[in-house]
Amino acid sequence: MIDSVLTYHTDGLRCGVARFNSQLADRLRVPMHSLMWPIVEACPLISIKTAELNGRILNTNYPAFDLFFHDGPRCEDIQPLQKARRVFAATSAIAALIRPERPDVVTAFCPSTITANPPRAGLRILCFGMAQKLQVPLYEQLKAVLDASHVDYSVNLSCAVHEGASWEETIGDAAARLTPIFGAHFRLLGFLADDALVDEMRRSTGVALFYDPAVRANNTTLWAALEHGCPVVTNLDPDSPPELQHDVNVWDIHQLTEWPMAERARVLRAGGRKVVEAYSWDRLLEVLR
Repeated sequence: MIDSVLTYHTDGLRCGVARFNSQLADRLRVPMHSLMWPIVEACPLISIKTAELNGRILNTNYPAFDLFFHDGPRCEDIQPLQKARRVFAATSAIAALIRPERPDVVTAFCPSTITANPPRAGLRILCFGMAQKLQVPLYEQLKAVLDASHVDYSVNLSCAVHEGASWEETIGDAAARLTPIFGAHFRLLGFLADDALVDEMRRSTGVALFYDPAVRANNTTLWAALEHGCPVVTNLDPDSPPELQHDVNVWDIHQLTEWPMAERARVLRAGGRKVVEAYSWDRLLEVLR
């Protein structure tokens, strides 16, 4: 009986085989471990794409093991092929390569690995910006505001990652910090490029953007949301641009008891452009000249 899934790459955000292995392990209700870990398994399923091994020899010193190939085996994999209890191939073409050594190879396949929480009706709130700058206490406050609105909602996060930061760790950390707050209401959108981000703004009821210590005139994400007509819930203080205190498209999270309802928000998308114009590229060029 399979007691674990062993994989070479472990980051499901950057490797399709790792994503497949993680979901396979979950469905088998066994742990997924790196092939580089010390041997603790009695009967693992080794699921690999040999092209990713970079010349490494498979460690098969297990009491018993199965093999799942995502590409054709290398010459150095012949002995593990012969020792394996069972051998699976992800495609019929891979199975044909293996069959001379293992006539009993089982032709398998790889199902979809795209997973998402089911769609939710009601409010669609977009959050975006640098992932490492998440203001968790304000997201907890946002959760209270949304729950008090008594409307179903989703909170959708698009993460940018600062140059030099670990992409997978930063994205994973953002999800790990917000999922406990919003639960099944949370959606991780990964890193959306500008075109996709604008499309998401157009589909959203509004945008939630929080800053440390509060909004400043150089927060480009705020101006982007307002430029595209999105109502914004954010955090203001005395040093925030004074125009925002009176802008009909901006709400201070500290002043809210429930989310501004969608009907009002849709009406406001068409108005309130004076603030955006005051902080536009054209205005900056005038200042520089």
